[in-house]
Amino acid sequence: MDLKQMEYFQAVVDAGSISEAARRLHVAQPPISYQMKMLENELGVQLFERGARHIRLTKAGHTFYTRVVRILEMADNAARDTIRAGKGQTLYLGMTSTTVAIMQPVLKRFAEDHPDVHYQLYDGSTFELRHLLETGVIEGAVLRTPFPVDEFDCRLIRTEAMLAGFPAEWRSGENRALEGMPAPVGSAAESFCGKTRNQESMPAESSEESIRVGSSAESMHGESSAESMHGESSAESIPGKNEISGRISLPQLARYPLSVYRRYYDLIHEQFTAQHLEPDYFSICDDARTSLLWCSNGCAVCLFPESLRPALPDGIQTLTIDSEELRTSILFAAAKERQPSDLITEFTGYLKYAA
Repeated sequence: MDLKQMEYFQAVVDAGSISEAARRLHVAQPPISYQMKMLENELGVQLFERGARHIRLTKAGHTFYTRVVRILEMADNAARDTIRAGKGQTLYLGMTSTTVAIMQPVLKRFAEDHPDVHYQLYDGSTFELRHLLETGVIEGAVLRTPFPVDEFDCRLIRTEAMLAGFPAEWRSGENRALEGMPAPVGSAAESFCGKTRNQESMPAESSEESIRVGSSAESMHGESSAESMHGESSAESIPGKNEISGRISLPQLARYPLSVYRRYYDLIHEQFTAQHLEPDYFSICDDARTSLLWCSNGCAVCLFPESLRPALPDGIQTLTIDSEELRTSILFAAAKERQPSDLITEFTGYLKYAA
């Protein structure tokens, strides 16, 4: 097979039919149909399920399409690099959605010091970026654990805690859909305005455990946490937008409906299980931002890495999860088997500017 066949294949998939692909490519249909048949004969598998008007990819076709897209990107990058060889260099980097904000100061500083450098930035999941590293599409990627660190050359950028975000209306008891479920955002557990829907499954010894509030919260309210535990909770005593006001234990957290990013599910569930807790998983999502939306809409407590806090919707209040095991590390990863370019080596020196 050759690049032209791959280009035809991608065009057919993107267009949804051979006739539409031919129109977009300004070629006749028969050559494209012939090349698709040649591809299937060479691979020995059926790539398409052909309908009257449209085609659909088989499972083998989906796999082949993913690889074809990357191969064509690599070919395009090679051509661009050759053209730009005398004009400057190109940096190929990948970042997960939860690390973009952290890397902004790094990219800004590097770009200021290297005005002739061009950038190809890939935003994807850790799984997708690992594949791009392994196939050489990118030279480095900013990834978050958990992932098999020993498969790559990694440099630690930072380690951070997991946070629990609570809907704003829970603190005032406005959420009747969840039986007036409160959020532990005030100065103590006794400021909660109702019971949780998972209260019955909560261990007895943890039902009276209060939330530990830091000194910053105490100074904000002008009283000690012991005093405020027995006082009334008011809207004025609630910390400001997205401000971390204290910590919450896993037994306390198990009382609430939780929305969890699927990638962190195993890490989170393992810690609950270790304490013999049965959390209430309201939703498990493929994107951390979906969890934030569930929380913003007053449906669940969202769990997320600390670096996502600046992106929180208005009103969500946060507490640090009191568990040393529930921490994630952000690493800069490069392929072990490839010699790094001078450019990527120089770039790693700027990782110290990460937010």
